[in-house]
This record gives sequence, structure tokens and C-alpha cells, in this order.
Amino acid sequence: MLADLRDKIKKHKPVFCIGISIIEPSLIEMAAISGYDAAIVDACQMRYSPERIREMILAGDTKGIPVIVRAASCSDATAYLNFGAAGIMFDGVKTRWEAEKLVSVCKYAPIGKRGICSNSRCHNYGLGDLKEQINWENENIILILQIEDREGLENREEILKVPGIDLISGGRNDMAQSLGVPGQTNHPAVIEAEKLLCESVERAGLPPVLLVPSSLEQAKQFVKAGHNIFSVGQDSSMIFSAMKRSLKTLQLAVKDQEGELNY
Repeated sequence: MLADLRDKIKKHKPVFCIGISIIEPSLIEMAAISGYDAAIVDACQMRYSPERIREMILAGDTKGIPVIVRAASCSDATAYLNFGAAGIMFDGVKTRWEAEKLVSVCKYAPIGKRGICSNSRCHNYGLGDLKEQINWENENIILILQIEDREGLENREEILKVPGIDLISGGRNDMAQSLGVPGQTNHPAVIEAEKLLCESVERAGLPPVLLVPSSLEQAKQFVKAGHNIFSVGQDSSMIFSAMKRSLKTLQLAVKDQEGELNY
């Protein structure tokens, strides 16, 4: 499951993720059945108990979809990895020092200094060869760092030199705010910042930046530029759009059938 995702990334095949902010395991199951390659659960902006995040990870394992958790702290990240998370995302990375610290937390030696809990779920509760398990996790666990403000952008070249980073993601909302144009995610300055980040990531030899297309046309532009790792959207937005669309469709059908109605 996780190795398949790694293989897709390595071979530059399209990867489609979904953001999950509603902590309901059935949403993870739906994402898997729908064909998504990974689910990114937001435990940073949306604060949930470790037990609830563990349920999401278990649902992913059951249905065969890697669950990556956006963590609010290093201690949270350690717990999620011990639960069996497929990866960790950290937001707002600004300096090389921060990047080195986050790698150290998520990767075992010799890459990092992650503490070993040999009886945790990620190590089959103590069953099996611990050395092999550690090597497998270092090769497969995915660490995503978000560079999403002016300071991070200015330090991007140094950040990208840190060994152990697997993917980089941007963040137009926070970048827009940092550049003095809050809410204007398509502002030329924001687009230019994203372009600079993508170019630096390519020079560093990392996989393409994880991007979030806002339209089909933008997705085509991203693909044309060589990008193939995407977040399709957020669960709450998808559900909300489907609710509105379904209601509107039925309202129009009733209106056509019965004539003008007051809504």
C-alpha cells in the first residue's frame, strides 16, 4: 500500500490525494473505494484526540489507502507514526533548522533520531525483525514539508538541502497573507512565489511539488508544467458542494414541474 504510493512518486506517475478534515473513518473508506492514492488527515488546523486519528489510520489500513497526518507538533507526529501513519505533513516550515528538526523526529538513524518504540503498532507490537522494520520505515514513510510564507520562500534553497525530505507542498492561502494580499490566492505575487518554489524543488531533485488545482484548466496547466502530484480537494468542501448541487437540482426539477414557486 505505502510502497505502491512510493513507487508511483518515484516513477513520476500521477498521484491523487484527498484532504480530510472531518474525523469520520467512513470518509477514509470512501476515499479508498473512490480510488484516491492517499488521504491527508488534518490534525493541525483541526484539533482532534490521538485516539480519533488512530481510528482514521486503522480505516486506511483496512481499505488499503495510505493515511498521511498533518501534525501540529513533533510529539503528535511521533504518536501518529507509532500508530502506523503512512507519513507526516508539517506546515509553515521557515528555516533549514526547522526542516532538520522535523526530519530528525520522523526518520530513524542514520537519517534522523526518531525514538524507537519497539512494541508499537508500526512495529507489529514487537513481533518481527526490528532492524528490518526500521529500515523499511526509513525507506517508505513520507515526510511532507509545507513552505507557505515569505520567510520559508526566501530560505527554500537551504531547506531543500536537508536530507530526508520526501515531498514539498506550498500553500496559497498562507502565502497570500504573508505577501500582503490575504484572500487573493491567484494574485500574481502568489503565483510567482509558487513558481519559484516549484523551480527550486526541481533543481533539488525532489519529486514535483504537491499542488491543489482550483479548476480543470489550472490542473491542465500544472500537468503541462510537469506536475503530477495533486490534492484533489477537501472533504468538507466536496460534501458542501454536493449538498448545494443536489438541492438545486431538485428545486429546479420541482419548479419546472409545478410552475413558479417562491423560494
